[in-house]
Amino acid sequence: MSILCERVRAFSRWHLEGPLLQLLLRRRYEGLLARLSHWRIPADLLGPESICYCAGVGEDLAFEVGLLKQFDSTVYAFDPTPRAIRFAEDRMRNAEKFHFSPVGLWSEDATLRFYAPTNDQYVSHSVLRAGMSGEYFEAPCRRLATLMKERGHGRIDLLKLNIEGAEYEVLRSMMADHLRPKILAFTFEGASAFVEAIRWTRMLSCYGYQFAGLVGWAATFVLDEPLEACRGVSP
Repeated sequence: MSILCERVRAFSRWHLEGPLLQLLLRRRYEGLLARLSHWRIPADLLGPESICYCAGVGEDLAFEVGLLKQFDSTVYAFDPTPRAIRFAEDRMRNAEKFHFSPVGLWSEDATLRFYAPTNDQYVSHSVLRAGMSGEYFEAPCRRLATLMKERGHGRIDLLKLNIEGAEYEVLRSMMADHLRPKILAFTFEGASAFVEAIRWTRMLSCYGYQFAGLVGWAATFVLDEPLEACRGVSP
C-alpha cells in the first residue's frame, strides 16, 4: 500500500502539479536564458568576473561545469556528503576556477546530522529527517553570510541550492541578512512543493526578484528591484 501511495504522489507531483505550476507562475524576466542542467540561467548576467555559490553537488556537476565552460565564472561548491566529496575532488581536480568545500549550507553556523536516503543507491542526504532512513553522519554547516565573509566576498552573482529540502531555511537567512545575489536557482522540495512554489514566488517578488523560468521543479529568479524598494519584507 505504501508503495502505491508513493507512486500516486510521484505521478501527481510530476504530471499534475508540475504542469499546473508552469501555467500559474508567469515569467517576468524577458532576457535570454541558457539551459544549464536542470535550470534556465540568464545568459547576459554572468561572465569571467562572476562569483557563483553552488550548494548541493551529489554526483552531478553538470551545472557547475556549465558555469565554468559557458561563462568562465568562478564557482564555489559546497557539499559535506562523503560520496560527493570524493566525486568533486576526482572530477574537478584540475579546474582552476572551481573551489570545493565539504560543508553544508544552512540558516546558522552549526554541526548538523545529515540523514541517509532509504535507498542506499542514492547519494543525496538531508538535514530534514522526514522520508529518510535513521542512518546519518554529522558535518559542519554555515550560514550564507558566513561563507561569504570567510571568502572575502561582498557580493555573489549566483546562488544555486539543491539541498534536499533545506532551500527554504537558507533563503530565509539570506533575506534576513539582506543578501541579494543577481540570480537564484533552487528546487521546490517536499510534499508541499506546489504551495511553497507559489508562496516563495510571491515573497521573492516582494524582495525584488523576477521569476525567470521553471524546469520541472527547478526554478530561477533574477534580481530586478533596488534594495530600498524591499525594506520591511519579512522572510
